Amino acid sequence: MKKNLSEYARFIYRFGFFGGSRLYSKLKTGNLAGIKVPGMLHPVSLRKNSSDYDTFYQAIVHEQYKFNYRVDPAIIIDGGANIGLASIAFKNMFPSATIIAIEPDEENFEQLNLNTRAYKNIHTIRAGIWNKAASLKVTDKYNKGKWGMITEEVTTREEGTIDTITMDEILQQYNLDTIDILKLDIETAERELFSENFHHWLPKVKVIIIELHDFMSKGTAKPFFKAINEVFDSYRFFQLGENTIIINEDLVKNNK
Repeated sequence: MKKNLSEYARFIYRFGFFGGSRLYSKLKTGNLAGIKVPGMLHPVSLRKNSSDYDTFYQAIVHEQYKFNYRVDPAIIIDGGANIGLASIAFKNMFPSATIIAIEPDEENFEQLNLNTRAYKNIHTIRAGIWNKAASLKVTDKYNKGKWGMITEEVTTREEGTIDTITMDEILQQYNLDTIDILKLDIETAERELFSENFHHWLPKVKVIIIELHDFMSKGTAKPFFKAINEVFDSYRFFQLGENTIIINEDLVKNNK
């Protein structure tokens, strides 16, 4: 009961009394298709009996990606895009940005495409972000539901196996010199991503938003902090909810 009241209050704070009440009621009655969110350009759809409501609450209602970025982003990479709500939040904050959304899970990827298809310049890739070319299996290893799908490297391909994509491949494929915002929620794969082959692409990133997953698998955060301290001469660090924020002062020191 207390949690429901807190959620309802947040809807009111975010969307006003009438808009917040309507949206909250619609979601709580299970009407999850074609949700019109006040202030957002296009409707979104959530899946019933899934983690989609929690993802919506964090990304859209609680605005977990809203803070002073000190950059006017042209390129945003959404790693671990799930059903696209972070990409949509970014697109509504930064309408002119090009967003590259990467998601490994097949069902999440279908919902990602459904939710982002009305927006221009949101490109979707079904792959797992990794530090090298490899094959991955995608599973709900820790029973977290669709917002906690894990990628693990396998030596033989089988049904459901997917390819990796590296950050260098993304830079090359989209002809990028810099990445303004790199959002990563890749469910323990940060351990692999920052363990090796990061020296070329990491210096090109201005802002990193990352959810670290030591609570799921011990040791996932250490390679990230090691890589940041090895590559960035100067950076700002702070925590915003579940996200760790890194501002690369080497690239944004001349920005407001």
